[in-house]
Amino acid sequence: MVSRSLKLYGGPVLAEEYIAGREFTVGLLGNGEALRVFPPMEIVFRKNTDRDYRIYSFGVKQDYQNFVDYECPARLTRAQEEEMTKTARRVYEALGCRDFARVDFRLSDDGRLYFIEVNPLPGLAPGYSDYPMLAEFSRVPYKELVYSVLNAGLSRCGWRL
Repeated sequence: MVSRSLKLYGGPVLAEEYIAGREFTVGLLGNGEALRVFPPMEIVFRKNTDRDYRIYSFGVKQDYQNFVDYECPARLTRAQEEEMTKTARRVYEALGCRDFARVDFRLSDDGRLYFIEVNPLPGLAPGYSDYPMLAEFSRVPYKELVYSVLNAGLSRCGWRL
């Protein structure tokens, strides 16, 4: 795959080790003391997925009804959930995220938590994007979510809706 990418793109290639395990995403909303962390949502790959690697790629997201199910709250021990939400908060703050973001993780087959990436501007499409799903699972209606995202940015600048 690396040599194919080098030939195709003609430049440097960043390659990462594939981590077998379960995939999760955590949503964060707000700033400072008002920062809210939503419970983790698991992206459960269906058994009929004929892919070698279970990667929650753009292609899978485009056709998620055929490839994945979402489980929120995720089936985690209290310790696993706490580690995931605390790590998401630390990543959000360390990277200077503001207003809202989504942090993705893998929980390896041997139980180790891996930070995969942060999405500082996650999609907000209702009924499709992960971030509104996280909010919905936490009983935050879509209109309230959009209001809260806007208000987080405005209040950071000293304004309010």
